Amino acid sequence: MNKLLYNRWWIDKEEKNFLLFASFSHAISDAWHMLFPMLIFIIDNDYNDYLFLSLLITITIITRAISGFLCGIISDKINSRYIFILFPLFSSLGCLIVFISTNQIVLGVGLSLLGLGTGIYHPISLSLISKNMKKHSEALGFHEAGGILGQSFLIISLISVAVQFGWKESFLLASFISILPLILMIKINNKFFLSKSNLHGNYTDSKLQLSSKFPIYMISIILVYSIIILLEGSTTATDSFLSAIIADLGGIGETTIFQIPKTALMYSLIVLFGTPGSILSGILSAKIGPEKALLIVSILCIPVLIFLYYQQSLILLITLPILRALISSRSPIQNVLIAKYIPSNKTGLGFGFMYGISPIIGAFIAIIGGYSIETYALKAVFFLASLIIILSLPLQIFLQSKKNIQSS
Repeated sequence: MNKLLYNRWWIDKEEKNFLLFASFSHAISDAWHMLFPMLIFIIDNDYNDYLFLSLLITITIITRAISGFLCGIISDKINSRYIFILFPLFSSLGCLIVFISTNQIVLGVGLSLLGLGTGIYHPISLSLISKNMKKHSEALGFHEAGGILGQSFLIISLISVAVQFGWKESFLLASFISILPLILMIKINNKFFLSKSNLHGNYTDSKLQLSSKFPIYMISIILVYSIIILLEGSTTATDSFLSAIIADLGGIGETTIFQIPKTALMYSLIVLFGTPGSILSGILSAKIGPEKALLIVSILCIPVLIFLYYQQSLILLITLPILRALISSRSPIQNVLIAKYIPSNKTGLGFGFMYGISPIIGAFIAIIGGYSIETYALKAVFFLASLIIILSLPLQIFLQSKKNIQSS
């Protein structure tokens, strides 16, 4: 059955092993990146200060951005295995320091190392998949979906530990789990970590040779990154406080069912709704193009966010999975856009720039979100997120017009 699947679909055994490894690592990177924010409804019991907690989130985001940008650049030049090793090591050490922290300074150091670790993963893996997989579009979709599935399981586990034993104990468990990619990496063929593979052509490489259209492509690249930065900022506004939204606005609190926190179950369910969103957006992007697909998804997000601003309890909990499906659908489209407009020998730099600049903007938005919550209410993050998306719409429309010029 497996052999039939490999032959009739698009994946062989070595590619399957690499994608399973990448998907598991993806789940850890995303779950650990959200570990502190998703436990914020419990951590707030110790600090009772959302503005201070948002500053701690900002520390993680900024260090994640720095490592993502630098590692993206380096991955275009050397064997990425040597850089990838730092991902589990820094992540594990950061979680361990958070667990043993006794004051705010040590806590900040731990979160900084955690950010450095999780930031390494995305630019390297997305670049390697784009360069070294024969069917990289399908592989990116599998990678996104697999990461979401793994992340939802990790979320249930870590929030359950936090409620039953304490939030620092969740970081201790995360510290041990972080080492697993280091062990799994041993079985991965070294060819998947090479930086110079070129199994397929790149749309931008051939187009950039047309000197008469080069200025148009430079404008398009600037537009692509401007749009992505704004959309990632919108995602940060909601994701940084999602667990608090579920627990407080959803009226769940720290209650449990079968000794599993209801907040953890709801958080995982919401994250799981990102799986169909990722798959469907890939299909939509292939049919109508990533530019138009991203514009449609962005427009759909706005009324959902505004609707959530006025809701609470059951209706809010029912609507949040819809929002997650829309948010998760943007990620594969954004990755396709980068792969489309960035030359294949610079994809590491392309993804590094995305995961370097976008989180820094997101960090400031997290602070704004924390200030909005302290000044107004927790639901203010929905209004903030919708406003940021609205700001991106003129840029997306302009990118669509540039695409039409390029194809003419």
